[in-house]
Amino acid sequence: MIFAGQYDVKSFRVYQTEDTGIDLGGVFLEISIYENIFSQSLSVRATIVDTYDFIRLIPIIGQESVELELEMTTEPEEDPIDPIKLDLVIYNVTNIEQDGETITYVLDMTTKDFITNFEKRVCTGHKEESSSAIVNKIFKELSSDKKLSMTASDDSQSLVVPNMTPFRAINWLKNKSFSNTHSAPYYFFETANEYRFKPLLELASGSPKKEYIKAVPNTENQAKEENKLLDYTVISKFSVLDNITSGMYATKAKTVDLIGRTYDQFDYNYWDEKYSPKLAENKLQASGAYNYTPTNEYLLPENFLNPYQQDKFYLQSKANEQIFKNFKIKIDVFGDSRISSGDVIKLVFPELTPPEGNRGPEEDKHYSGNWLIVAIKHTFLKRGYNMTMELVKDGSGVSYG
Repeated sequence: MIFAGQYDVKSFRVYQTEDTGIDLGGVFLEISIYENIFSQSLSVRATIVDTYDFIRLIPIIGQESVELELEMTTEPEEDPIDPIKLDLVIYNVTNIEQDGETITYVLDMTTKDFITNFEKRVCTGHKEESSSAIVNKIFKELSSDKKLSMTASDDSQSLVVPNMTPFRAINWLKNKSFSNTHSAPYYFFETANEYRFKPLLELASGSPKKEYIKAVPNTENQAKEENKLLDYTVISKFSVLDNITSGMYATKAKTVDLIGRTYDQFDYNYWDEKYSPKLAENKLQASGAYNYTPTNEYLLPENFLNPYQQDKFYLQSKANEQIFKNFKIKIDVFGDSRISSGDVIKLVFPELTPPEGNRGPEEDKHYSGNWLIVAIKHTFLKRGYNMTMELVKDGSGVSYG
């Protein structure tokens, strides 16, 4: 019988040269893989309990490559799940402690792509090309084994990439990217299986990859082990001060032509905007309630934005990004390598009112529903594989007011 969170270590080997390497599969205490949509590269930490003195025999000095392959265990009649396969580089060894003949230490690792990134520079000119097309050309400079999953942008750029590393250039270009369909910023990030270059609202519009249920004992509200929500913490439900200072409620942008002595002004107002939440039924707006109207103002040079960005993208994009920072929650579940940062999952929470008889409670509409994963920590322990996920959403299932 296969249990939720069960996995196999297919490979965990450290190489200093092109030899067979040293197998660490039997001496690790914990392996953690970190994904985040705000980070261009994932990272890995492994706690090693070393009774063979590998740290001095190899020796581990920060120039070693690591082959890591972890696979979820499935029933014989089920199709196998693609493993997590990572080519890594050790960049730090910390927390070294010795107790008799046992040495415990932590290996900090990053991807080979991230190291390769520092070895390359991009200095290219482009005329009337979309940001996404330029990004695709730059990404090929890395010669990565991973694919780039991309949504084409609708902007047109004439520019020179000024001698930047590939990742820095891509991050520079993502801030210039916009989509006719999705008035929200683009993100560039790495998951365990691929890179993604996509707008925030497209990520939030995805279908749920999985459903997790907060079970209530002795009721009908139960779930399979792999779908159980083991623990959760509500990080925030709203933040008015952050919304004010970020310009979510109201913003003005003024572009100034110093030679012609003219300026244009573009306004954004959250309360008037027909924003349709992607992950919920209702936006954060109460009928008849006080609407905050303090306005942020941006003074920009005349050529900072093209006309399309000014009236349809820039202000709305910045506001939409802040909208997703209001509802935040952190959850613990059994591990599933098919789930990545940038995916959508569905959560089912029971109402806090006691259920009647054996009937399970109704769903809590504030927190039940679809959520976007912004960060994942995949944790592999000897006893099993768990995940901690940070989630956000852009509204509520409850109509306010």
